Amino acid sequence: MTRVEIRATPELGGRSAVCVASRRANRGAALASTCTVQRLVNGTTYGVEVRAQNAVGWSEWATILTGDAAARTPVPVAPTAVRSLRVRAVSGALQVSWVAPASDGGAPSFYDVQVRRAGSPWPDDDRDSGTFACEALAARQRSCSVRAPSATLDWGQPHELRVRAFNTSGASPWLVAGQVTPFTTARLADVRFPILARDRALEVAWDPAVLSSASVSGGATITQLEARAVSEADGRARSCNVSRPRTGPMASSCTVAGLLNGAEYRVEVRARNGGGWTAWAPIDEDARILNGPASLEVGRWIPDAAPVATAVRATVTDEGGIQVELDVRSTTDLLSAGVRIWEVSGAVPVLVAAACDTLERPTSGTRRQGTWVVTCVPDGGPDASAHYLVTPGPLRAASGAVAFLDPGDGTSGLRSSTLRIGAVVLTPEADTSPIG
Repeated sequence: MTRVEIRATPELGGRSAVCVASRRANRGAALASTCTVQRLVNGTTYGVEVRAQNAVGWSEWATILTGDAAARTPVPVAPTAVRSLRVRAVSGALQVSWVAPASDGGAPSFYDVQVRRAGSPWPDDDRDSGTFACEALAARQRSCSVRAPSATLDWGQPHELRVRAFNTSGASPWLVAGQVTPFTTARLADVRFPILARDRALEVAWDPAVLSSASVSGGATITQLEARAVSEADGRARSCNVSRPRTGPMASSCTVAGLLNGAEYRVEVRARNGGGWTAWAPIDEDARILNGPASLEVGRWIPDAAPVATAVRATVTDEGGIQVELDVRSTTDLLSAGVRIWEVSGAVPVLVAAACDTLERPTSGTRRQGTWVVTCVPDGGPDASAHYLVTPGPLRAASGAVAFLDPGDGTSGLRSSTLRIGAVVLTPEADTSPIG
């Protein structure tokens, strides 16, 4: 006997399938003792026939007699393992993909994915355990993203993933991928950023060691950090930026320059790692400016000292204006000087000098100690029956100080009580000398 054929035909009709066993296929040895008919439909009952060939020829088909229909009804088996498992880390997730098993076992396969921190035991793989990062994915799905909180991911620590296929008859062996380290965007909520107020600038500091911790860095090295000061008055912002050098640690501070002394700013920071930029995070309002009073608010520039007008001399000019000479002393350069003219006609002085010239340089002396001559014209010209109060201000210094005396609301706005020395009362018909 040289060949044997087995034929399976659906009992309810349909296409037959055949398997063949031969000496040639067995390289001339004895004829094989089994033959498997493949590509049958699970759950379908078949009639099975056999015939043989020798030197004379083929025999007739003979039915294999069996009364057990189950023996002639193929059923699925568990699939083989998935293939070509790949895992890569992206911001906030691990992306895993694979190739379907070589055999699905005769039934549609589904997939389970588990993750663990390297060195830890694998979670329970029982179907009802609820320990799967991606569970019961459909046969056409051959990838998934493992994210927190559906999976426990420790940013910056190595992890392992494994995938298996399963069908109604059972599960394949697990296929384990190599180690991969998850990461996410940086988290700055608990980081302290002390602020030091400087001349027309704010220096924002941080601890590089804190930024390197996995809880802050998100498991990926922070490569850039940016701070910005946003004006509370007009919303305009200025920023500073530092980058991690190729060698050595990142700088521990940066300075936002070009700010306006005396203005209030909201200070915010953001960081960049492999996951991209964080959102802008406002610095905690409870933080305090270094080297300053504990009550100072973050982002508010408080000058060391205000400029002081040590003397004010006022005269009425022939043109009907009021000429004022200011002797001013300042710890930093005085950028501009002006005066205010008030009409004293009741309990509250009324500001009447709308046309004052503000000077940007002293008439004599220096910007730190000099004399400034300013001319003002009261609205409608001087009134011979009125009394006028002359006060210095605003005096704008490089330190950020803006000094002036506002007699309309008492002493609010005063930086120094010595500004009262400069106040003079004059009448249009006579010159006056300084008070005090």
